[in-house]
Amino acid sequence: MSSSGLFAAGTTAGGPYTVTASSAGVNGTAAVTVTASTGAISYIQGANGTSDGGATSISQTFATANSSGDLIVAAVSWGNNGTVTCSDSLGNTYAAAMTQYDSVSNQALAICYATNVKAGSNTVQASFSISAPYRRLEIHEYSGAATVSPVDVTKQNVANGTTAGDAITSGSGTTIANGDLIFGAVMDVTGTTSITAGTGFVQRQSVNNKDLATEDLIQVAAGPIAATQTFGAAHRYLAQMVAFTHR
Repeated sequence: MSSSGLFAAGTTAGGPYTVTASSAGVNGTAAVTVTASTGAISYIQGANGTSDGGATSISQTFATANSSGDLIVAAVSWGNNGTVTCSDSLGNTYAAAMTQYDSVSNQALAICYATNVKAGSNTVQASFSISAPYRRLEIHEYSGAATVSPVDVTKQNVANGTTAGDAITSGSGTTIANGDLIFGAVMDVTGTTSITAGTGFVQRQSVNNKDLATEDLIQVAAGPIAATQTFGAAHRYLAQMVAFTHR
């Protein structure tokens, strides 16, 4: 006589899940345990553009067509306290995860995003309420992100930096979902030094000798996290982090 069963453990939406299968027979009971995660987020492609001439917008085109259902994340910096909105040639709807302005340097940084995007060739545009003397735009496409309410937590920081490792920081936030995409953007106010991605992060885009740089990592388990970078010189900075959940 024998019996078998499947047992699942784990209560976090989207995984990871632990599944145990057992079989009892004349030779005893055998059990195999497998842990799996679903819907992992993956980086697909990115591009960037920059201009030091005054204008009310800046645009950048992806090298290849976007895939249906993906996430687009745009990091934008500009030289005044005007507001910014993002749009694209496919008609996707963008939200601002956060915007910050540093009155000391008269410079601003923002991250905006669009979920569940349409497929096709795509140009992303950042538009400003007043003409900005300089503009930077870095765009990124990811697969596997949640298509509804994807933002888990956000953090932002403005400070005078040092050259110590991982000293440039968005500040720490606490995620509640496993497997988040941790997206970080940093703006070097002076814009003349190197920027190195934080420990565990991968730098995705940078412009103008790295005065605006982005990075990401997948946080395996929920908990405290900060987007950090290392500067080659002790410059003032604006830094942001957005954690996106997976499907």
